[in-house]
Amino acid sequence: MAFIIFKDRNKEWRQVDDEKAKNLLNWWITANPADKIVIEGYGGTTAGEIKDIKLGKGQEDKNTIEEKLKEWRAARKGKLAMSPQERAENTTAGHFSLFYFGIYGVSPSQELIDTAQGQVEEFYCANPQWTIPRLQTYAKSIKLKGEQIQESILKILERRESRELQDIEFETNVKNKHAEEEQERINSLAWQR
Repeated sequence: MAFIIFKDRNKEWRQVDDEKAKNLLNWWITANPADKIVIEGYGGTTAGEIKDIKLGKGQEDKNTIEEKLKEWRAARKGKLAMSPQERAENTTAGHFSLFYFGIYGVSPSQELIDTAQGQVEEFYCANPQWTIPRLQTYAKSIKLKGEQIQESILKILERRESRELQDIEFETNVKNKHAEEEQERINSLAWQR
């Protein structure tokens, strides 16, 4: 049996079917906090109300949400450590191909990918905190004129961009908090003199 714990509901582990827990875990890792889901036996909840999920016997603790988030952040830090050119080479082909396919129903030519990669590199130079480019960057690279993207692909790309914005906001808040704490420490040391 697997277990789930909610942030504000009794703060105790509750049993969930193993298969449902795996599906829930996969959904929750990339969900936005406001995304809603119905969990059989517990009713509706949002991703933000779930504190953690532990899979049943035979599963290692690395499958918990906290470990998945650590892995996610480590991968993000790895991408941020790359130069803008390396990051563009690493992210453009797949991400741009999905965007292009969503509009035209075919894969882009290598020439289009190279053009997009150049614009993505410029984007990363101007926005070093991003690990994926904004969708507007791709739209500029192929000079869209009112074409529509498939809704299912648009949702995938928008969700990823939304997650990127949340990560940037989180990192900014953490840096600001550390800066404030450091300033308070400095002020308290100065006060003691």
